[in-house]
Amino acid sequence: MWQDYLFATSPEEASAAAARLGAAARIVAGGTDLSVAMRNGQNEVTTLVDVSRIPSLQKIEEQGDEIWIGAAVSYARIIESPLLREKAPLLVQAAQEIGSVQIRNLGTLGGNLATASPAGDSIPALMSLGAEVVLAGRRGRRRVPITEFFTWVRQTVMEKDEIIEAMLVSPQPQSSVGVFMKHGLRRAHAISVVNAALLLDIQDGMVADARISLGAVAPTVFRATEAERALVGHPLTPSRMEKAADLAMAASRPIDDIRGTADYRRHMVGVLVRRGLEKIARGEKPALMPPLNRPGFTFVPAPTEKEIAGGDRIGLTVNGMKTTLIGVRGKNLLYALRGIGLLGVRDACSAGECGACTVLLDGRAVTSCLVPAPQAHGRVVETVEGLSHGDELHPLQEAFVTHAGTQCGYCTSGFIMSAKALLDMYDSPNEELIKQALAGNLCRCTGYYQIVEAVEAAAAKMSGRTGGR
Repeated sequence: MWQDYLFATSPEEASAAAARLGAAARIVAGGTDLSVAMRNGQNEVTTLVDVSRIPSLQKIEEQGDEIWIGAAVSYARIIESPLLREKAPLLVQAAQEIGSVQIRNLGTLGGNLATASPAGDSIPALMSLGAEVVLAGRRGRRRVPITEFFTWVRQTVMEKDEIIEAMLVSPQPQSSVGVFMKHGLRRAHAISVVNAALLLDIQDGMVADARISLGAVAPTVFRATEAERALVGHPLTPSRMEKAADLAMAASRPIDDIRGTADYRRHMVGVLVRRGLEKIARGEKPALMPPLNRPGFTFVPAPTEKEIAGGDRIGLTVNGMKTTLIGVRGKNLLYALRGIGLLGVRDACSAGECGACTVLLDGRAVTSCLVPAPQAHGRVVETVEGLSHGDELHPLQEAFVTHAGTQCGYCTSGFIMSAKALLDMYDSPNEELIKQALAGNLCRCTGYYQIVEAVEAAAAKMSGRTGGR
């Protein structure tokens, strides 16, 4: 487990730290993959270099005819961004398929690229958008086309002193339609068995340009160029779509693993590509998920080394009270909070998969087991203990009791905090929205019907009492 925690204030500072510390250090922004790897003893990292508070890594903005997306931008902010929803909706579609609400609030675009998993969901979308990766190192910055960034499974062209600063994408042409397709073993929190990002520019009924990027079926994400060529210059007829799907299958080089056999994956490539092309041919506009967080992003400047003592001391606001936590070196936020008696924050998986440790960090639901404690320095944390006032329960707590949503009770606080984040955003969420917000929380007693009913009842009571917010 890590022993020292450093906040970088610039790409140059992060690069210098990475070069100086070598294999003993890891760059961290969201930390969703790294936290699990460290828990499983898959590396010997002693120092974490946090880049989440470098301004350029948190920006989403147009720069000329390109869009700059900082490497520390979370998936949730991609989904929420009006600019990306308008000009790069294919990337928004991919982001909304990643993990759960809690994971999307923590995980970052740069982290998805740096992990270099062939199943990374953002990568096919970025590849079809023709993205370039901006790398910053001791020798300055360089731009690498994303098609040249990955060299093998979990390997990239990055030098040891380089960090990912941003991705640059061109806006989707007005005449184009993008579709992201994913096949996983469950609705949420699923690693792709196969994924595909299709972007077609259609003019006067003919395909002027086609980009088909496939994930989880080769050592790296790749463009199915033969399938693309089969579409360009032709209308989207059933026979043309069938030919493109067959060529995409032929280009795949999948493996057998626990999620699926190579033959099954190859078959599903054809299924997904065919379905995606049929959606485009029918003129279907892909649905974008409604944002599940309050609008806006507050940038918190990096603390000094003196403030956090190498990650052993943090200052934050917990349930409305300014709090200083000492002795948190090597701890995640979950155990830092339990250390001050907040036992409603529960550990069930230590991998961000169950939601039992969900808290609100700056108003956003996160799994605290994946948050290194120093990341909460200077920020606002809410736990289930902060909801009630004296003997008066919060409407959500009342509703969970009334509607028997508690079951054994172990998962309850996490469900309540996820629901709290949702009701802070929506007065009257429908059932589908509630299910989306709670998809990252698991109930081993299978009390889901009662839980959804409890959230609906609490929403009705809160809306009636306050007249909406």
